[in-house]
Amino acid sequence: MLGVSVFYLLFVGFRTPEKERVGQEVESALQVQGADTQVPETSKTEDDRAELLKILKGNEKRVIEALMEYGEMNQADMSARTGIPKSTLSRILQDLEDRSLVFRYDYGMSKMVKLT
Repeated sequence: MLGVSVFYLLFVGFRTPEKERVGQEVESALQVQGADTQVPETSKTEDDRAELLKILKGNEKRVIEALMEYGEMNQADMSARTGIPKSTLSRILQDLEDRSLVFRYDYGMSKMVKLT
């Protein structure tokens, strides 16, 4: 039982996406220094989302709308929900990730996608 617990903690329990891990490290560093400031949360209002959708066009808009409606999902689910082929979707997501609109991270054999 102890071996199973150690294995779980070492290989499964401590895995967090890179961006979340960096955010946690920043928060812990601020707490260690005794800072009263908190890392600001990025929350988009409905107006911001409407403006974003006006800027985007075509498949990019369909991808962002799917993420707003369904939340975080893997690329295969997104392909099925939007009707965009997987190869095209991968290129679109790479472009959106370069513009810091979405965040992708590995989750087993697939990639998870969420809005930033």
